[in-house]
Amino acid sequence: MPHIRVWVLCRCRIRMS
Repeated sequence: MPHIRVWVLCRCRIRMS
């Protein structure tokens, strides 16, 4: 399920931004 991975990636990007 590549759904959790997308969520984590989105959160990681927002935190890095």
